Amino acid sequence: MDSQASQSQVVGDVNVKDDEDICSICFEPLDEGPTQTLECNHTFHRSCMKVFRKKGVCQKCPMCRGALPPSQEDMLVDAFHKFKQIESRLAYGGPLTRRERRQMNEVVELWEEAAQDENSCEQYYMAVLYYKGCFLEQNYTKAAEWFTKSAEQGDFRAQYYLGSMYYMGFGVKLDIKKAIEWLKKSTEYGNIITSWIILGRIYYHGYGVRTNYKEAFKWYEKPAVDADNAEAQDVLGTMFYCGWCVKKNYRTAYKWFKKGANNGDSNAQFNIGEMYYHGKYVKQNDVTAIHWLEKAVEQGHENAKNTLNRIIAKQKKQTKTNVD
Repeated sequence: MDSQASQSQVVGDVNVKDDEDICSICFEPLDEGPTQTLECNHTFHRSCMKVFRKKGVCQKCPMCRGALPPSQEDMLVDAFHKFKQIESRLAYGGPLTRRERRQMNEVVELWEEAAQDENSCEQYYMAVLYYKGCFLEQNYTKAAEWFTKSAEQGDFRAQYYLGSMYYMGFGVKLDIKKAIEWLKKSTEYGNIITSWIILGRIYYHGYGVRTNYKEAFKWYEKPAVDADNAEAQDVLGTMFYCGWCVKKNYRTAYKWFKKGANNGDSNAQFNIGEMYYHGKYVKQNDVTAIHWLEKAVEQGHENAKNTLNRIIAKQKKQTKTNVD
């Protein structure tokens, strides 16, 4: 074949490809991946446009030199700002204005598009909308799907949510082992205190695993110390009171019970009431015991109610004896 014929063949091949709608950046058919159509009506692979934006000398259409639309990154930043402006109203179920609904439609469209492009941050936001029923209809199954995609890319927030969903069986089959796996991953780079608390509960109560007080203490300690968490403080107090995985120490137990009680934990209020009732570490004092037990009873603590009734019955008996 002579050179002229070869050139004709090459031109012919290019024309065939043009007829097949090729991407003018990679010269592959457009139907091989997601596409993006610019305002000038030229269409390219979305992935090609991302590379072109990063490496292109001039931010213009490679075909006609028309201006490129805002990048996906810029649009996502704008979408996030729009969302933050109306987030509180969405959270409390408040009605949105027509303009706000239009904005949220734009936000969801951008987030979903970015999520489909494996953007872990937007996958997380889509999951949150489904999880909380925020603008979108609540759907734990779809939330779990997006949380999984985001969590697998290392988003510690998604890892926390996914772990808690496996812990509660929301949108997925209840699976404590998977809950532990994802919650532990979320603690490696994140600081979501609830991850530590749930892990503490699992090992303290033996939910789906063998009870392990040493592990429970490990996970509860950070919330108790760093976050002033009442539940964790009560658990540490209980461990020191009973001598579980630590040396029995009523003084330290009292310290943690007092913190938890002041922070409103009914178990801690009951436990410190018991210490005053029985005179453990502190001087026996029915008045102070009643003070804390009544606070626990106000929150529906049955054991506190029983102890309180015993104290009242004892006082009535003593009063009757004194009168007699």
